[in-house]
Amino acid sequence: MSFVVTARAPGKIVLWGEFAVLAGAPAAVLAVDRYARCSIRATGTQRWQLQSRGFVSSPTVATLDTILGGGNGVLSHALNALPNDSLSDLPAGAACMLDTLCLYANGQKLGIGSSAAICTATYTACAALAGVEPDFEAARAAHRAFQGGKGSGIDLAAAWYGGALRFQTGSAEPLANFEPQAWTFFWTGKPAATTTHIDRFSEWVSQGNTRELDSLGDACEALFQANHPDQLCAHLGEYVERLRALDQAAHLGIYGAGHEHLHALAKEWEVVYKPCGAGGGDVGAATARDGETLAAFSAAAVDAGFQRLDVTRADHGAHLSR
Repeated sequence: MSFVVTARAPGKIVLWGEFAVLAGAPAAVLAVDRYARCSIRATGTQRWQLQSRGFVSSPTVATLDTILGGGNGVLSHALNALPNDSLSDLPAGAACMLDTLCLYANGQKLGIGSSAAICTATYTACAALAGVEPDFEAARAAHRAFQGGKGSGIDLAAAWYGGALRFQTGSAEPLANFEPQAWTFFWTGKPAATTTHIDRFSEWVSQGNTRELDSLGDACEALFQANHPDQLCAHLGEYVERLRALDQAAHLGIYGAGHEHLHALAKEWEVVYKPCGAGGGDVGAATARDGETLAAFSAAAVDAGFQRLDVTRADHGAHLSR
């Protein structure tokens, strides 16, 4: 039996604004062309069967009422985000496949928004299955519940809207002057524990002295005014210094060994490099004043053992597909 509905949603890379976005500063995020996918087909049985590829999730066979009634899984949160009066239109039995394999490398999470992407794709598929118009706020609520109420929602916005976005306090708008060819992205080879970093950051903020965070927020604002590669590199270089100051003040561990290595290598090539996300591992981004310098740095980074990510802007967010 063919799938009744399939939905996809892209991953993301934070260009700037990590941590600062949690305090209300504007951040830039790029939806990338690595997609999570949710496929659901009716089976004519009285049970839902859940399987996954990529992220670890034990296969589940349960009634729809059981799934709706509890559990912390993606499918449960996605279904519970639907209007109550639409739930009767769902099939009693279905096979659901959640696929985030292309957001992983060698069995490790790349850190490009896999949880937001699969949650958004699953909610979109469930909405189509129930015959309701998908809604951003409902998708955001589902992901927030799945994340235990943590995070800014920036990764969900990228998964929902696609493209390059300016994100601030829950709202997103297109980032008009983003040029994909001016950036290169790398995988450090080590995943980061996002929740641990956010908890540590929240504890530091609660102590009241947020000078470094305020300074980082100012640097975020300045980056949105950059309209030329020279301006972008200058402002991003200042941003990086302030991010490092925050890292040291709050003991966040943003700069793990991989990021430190790439940061040092970037200085040799007069390239600006930064971690993208919670830190300690995952993905980093580099930009330079000219393409030749960026290409030379990229080759040196690959020679040093780092993996260049073959990604570009995903112009479409969550959508139904075949």
